[in-house]
Amino acid sequence: MIRIHTGLCLLCIALTSVICMRCEVIQPLKSDDAAPEISGLTIPETLYLRSEALYSIRVRAMDPQGPDDIAAVAYRVLAEDGGEPLLESEMRDDGRDGDIVPRDGVFFDTLSVSFAGRRPGQYPIEVFAVDGSGNTSTTLIDTMVVVDAEMNLPPFIVSAVLEDTLTSSTLEDVFISLDVGDPQGLADIDSVSLQIYAPFSPSPAFVAGLSDDGIDGDVAAGDGTFSFREDLSDSLTRAGDHAIRFQATDRGGLASEAVVMGFYVKIINDPPVLSDLTAPDTVSRSSTGSFLLAVRADDPQGLDDIAGVFFNTTKPDGNPSSGNPFQMKDDGSDGDAVPGDGIFSLMVTITPQNDTGAYRFDFFAKDRLEAFSDTLTHTITVIE
Repeated sequence: MIRIHTGLCLLCIALTSVICMRCEVIQPLKSDDAAPEISGLTIPETLYLRSEALYSIRVRAMDPQGPDDIAAVAYRVLAEDGGEPLLESEMRDDGRDGDIVPRDGVFFDTLSVSFAGRRPGQYPIEVFAVDGSGNTSTTLIDTMVVVDAEMNLPPFIVSAVLEDTLTSSTLEDVFISLDVGDPQGLADIDSVSLQIYAPFSPSPAFVAGLSDDGIDGDVAAGDGTFSFREDLSDSLTRAGDHAIRFQATDRGGLASEAVVMGFYVKIINDPPVLSDLTAPDTVSRSSTGSFLLAVRADDPQGLDDIAGVFFNTTKPDGNPSSGNPFQMKDDGSDGDAVPGDGIFSLMVTITPQNDTGAYRFDFFAKDRLEAFSDTLTHTITVIE
């Protein structure tokens, strides 16, 4: 039997204390308001006799006199018939050996299945707290199920092999290999997947599975090395830093921790191209109010490669406008009709305070790698 220690045995702590004050004997406070309180008990629902695993137990403990008044938080694991405890132990709140945050009121301990003595069944667990005066909290009781089986643990990724830089030519034959393991054996691995993310993109540009069947680039079947070989030149069309994410899943549906790696795609980066400018030639400062500017932007690497479309304005006196550059929108706002269609728009307001005369508008776009399009220039004359 494991005994509980807090400097002296809590199970044997004196129920009274004597304080000498003017020769009076003062009994300690024993009201419900003085006792510690526990809540939020978390225990393992199932323990496996054939797995050497440690299980976590957590509970929150509070005391009306403050956290320093909590002498101990302890638990007992009882026999199925509710007889003598099979295990007694204390929990800790010191931020060590599995406890996450010290002195946060959440007490922690680890438990192995050895208390069951190789016997499956249902085992009650009792958790309680005791303060320095011997006041005991209410006892939280729950049940753990011990089964004669092996715990299914998730697979794990050991290492990955891929080029750190891909070029226009090497993109045509990309080879990737991944070493994967599983505590239940390689036969328990169901699938291994990869997702490739282009620069600045939240969704994958390419998704595929890796195989361990000895074909399509895989060297040997069933050796735990999963491989991938394919032409990615049509999928990875943007230069820059890419991210690749690997994850393995077993036959029970458990997934490994994801592994994320980076590589660089080095390809010729063509700049954006502007066309189909829509803009008035003449506006009246007294009656027009506002007018729409719109221009189409294309990029050989795709619309996602366009970082922005802008215009600068030069006033009739030859001075640039103070708000240059003005960014146009392709998100359905500020006069843009359809979001994401490659037509960038902006509604411009004109007031009687604007000078009359010829205003020059210079439109341009840039991509993610700071390559700029040619400039489209248009003149708008403001009249009275």
